[in-house]
Amino acid sequence: MEVYSNYMVFKRIQQHNHQVGGNLISVRYQPLTTKLTLHSNNNQVLQKHLCFRPFHKVDVCIDGIFYTVKITWVILWQSRLYSKQTLIIKELLPQRRRRSITMISYGMCILLIRLFMVLLEP
Repeated sequence: MEVYSNYMVFKRIQQHNHQVGGNLISVRYQPLTTKLTLHSNNNQVLQKHLCFRPFHKVDVCIDGIFYTVKITWVILWQSRLYSKQTLIIKELLPQRRRRSITMISYGMCILLIRLFMVLLEP
């Protein structure tokens, strides 16, 4: 039996759903266009192109409650949802976060192997 994981397969749209209170919050990210959309109960509350700016802070209103979406993608991906400085959702796109950690770990392993090869060279 062949085990196949689509963990590292490129997906055109990365998405994840969260339950906050009585609302279903759906987060979608398109890596090719860097477009992030946030839907609450099938109503779009946020659409933002992240482009080349690595830090984003956007205020959104969901059912009369104001939330803040903070996105950072300098080295590691991080996207969080806050309500009045209180963390509501730790990671909006956990697959994207895991993938960024995996890619950095892979890069560090390759870098260490190359470094050891240079140091051990006669």
